[in-house]
Order: sequence, then C-alpha cells, then structure tokens
Amino acid sequence: MEVNVSRRFAKPILFLFKILGCQKMLLVCKGYSEDYELFTELNWDEDKELDFNSDTQYQDFRIWL
Repeated sequence: MEVNVSRRFAKPILFLFKILGCQKMLLVCKGYSEDYELFTELNWDEDKELDFNSDTQYQDFRIWL
C-alpha cells in the first residue's frame, strides 16, 4: 500500500518514523540523486538536510506500508 505525501509533511514524517522506530513503513521519493523514474528510501540520519521544498529535485513523496 502507498500513500502520497505533501512535501510540506515529508520531513516531519521522516523524523516521526525515526522517533517511533517504524520498521514496516518507509518514506520514499522520486528525484533523489537525479533518479526520476524509481523511488528511493529516505533515512533521517542521512537525509535530514535535504531541501524537501525543491520542486525540481524531489518530485513525489510517498509512504510505503
């Protein structure tokens, strides 16, 4: 199952997943490392400094269950 996420809520959701230790939910995005076809999993420790508001760099955020 997947749920679309607004880029406004992507960073707080990523932080929440870290706090809760979610094992069955992933926040993913298109456009990470210029990969505009596949989704890439985001991890708080590695990706907390990303510009989540960039329209050109990160096109689509989703939660995968």
